[in-house]
Amino acid sequence: MLTLTRKSAQVDFVFRRHAFSISIVEWIFEIKKEFEMKKMIVFASFALGLTGCVTMSGDYRVTAVRKDGTAALFVMHAHGSNIYAARNAFCLANPGATVSIVDVNTNKELTNESPYKCK
Repeated sequence: MLTLTRKSAQVDFVFRRHAFSISIVEWIFEIKKEFEMKKMIVFASFALGLTGCVTMSGDYRVTAVRKDGTAALFVMHAHGSNIYAARNAFCLANPGATVSIVDVNTNKELTNESPYKCK
């Protein structure tokens, strides 16, 4: 049961045998808050769905050229998203280096992640 009285601007309703009385403003605010929560859930679901598209797969060779132009002393092989750990290891050992990530199977550079300039 939902009744609205003009004088008090109150909404009286019964929910599971409990009577409630709240002002129209509070009622509208609760509806708006519920709507905002649903929007956040949809956005979070969308954002989580996108992370599946970013998942890396494949085998990569990670190399680096130091700031002075000489090649780094080692080459790393990484599988999937482990390229980021390999890249960070090169950057820690050689600040200012340029890291190159190449797909082992196609021998092509990974365009989205390579070359990477270490800070």
